[in-house]
Amino acid sequence: MNKNLLAILIFLIIVGAFCWYVYRPSQISESCEKSAEVVVMSDGSTQQITNSNLVNFRYQECLRQNGIINTNVTSNYTPSQDTITIQPAP
Repeated sequence: MNKNLLAILIFLIIVGAFCWYVYRPSQISESCEKSAEVVVMSDGSTQQITNSNLVNFRYQECLRQNGIINTNVTSNYTPSQDTITIQPAP
């Protein structure tokens, strides 16, 4: 009985570690990638962002907010109004 309980406990620890360290980060990364490329306008419509520096900045910020990358690391890119280029989403 104890061997079965120990085996189940080890299995649950392995599954939990996989979910926390592999599955969860991949889902967050995928979500951040999608949200970094699109901005929602005030009227509810979506616009595609074409500035790759801004997309990368938004992606990195999303990862930081979700605890995937170190929050002490700072980006050397600062978005400003003159660098934002958006076009209608397809």
